[in-house]
Amino acid sequence: MEYGVPQERRRLAIVASRIGYPVLPPPTHAVGKRRARTVRKAIGDLPPIRVGEVDERDPEHAAMKLSEANQIRIQATPEGGDRRDWDSSLVPDCHVVHGGHTDAYGRMWWDRPATGLTTRCLSYSNGRFGHPEQDRAISLREAACLQTFSRRFRLKRV
Repeated sequence: MEYGVPQERRRLAIVASRIGYPVLPPPTHAVGKRRARTVRKAIGDLPPIRVGEVDERDPEHAAMKLSEANQIRIQATPEGGDRRDWDSSLVPDCHVVHGGHTDAYGRMWWDRPATGLTTRCLSYSNGRFGHPEQDRAISLREAACLQTFSRRFRLKRV
């Protein structure tokens, strides 16, 4: 976030050098500098797509399908909200007795950085990976943009 990546995710990085004292570049988006990049700034101009749809101009801008239950859940989730905003009938059994992991089934905020993206960031149920406005999880292209990949970048399928 302090270097322009629109994500809030703390990491420990160990930097070493055998030829002198390593120096990190100064933050570009820290307090008193430019504001942190937001989800809107990173993905707000991408064309809308629906659940299970692929943008015909960009195959990486594809949204995963959702189960019927998860489609109902995401429709009940406001921007920045999560499962705590639902009627109790929508809460999966595994979360009824477990109060943690509140980002699961969450939506991002437009005007804040995203939470940290994980390997499963295309899945609505695995974190705060719901699109802020559209009733779906983020697309592969949106995930790449939130990680500051170029829009021209093409992911190799294996």
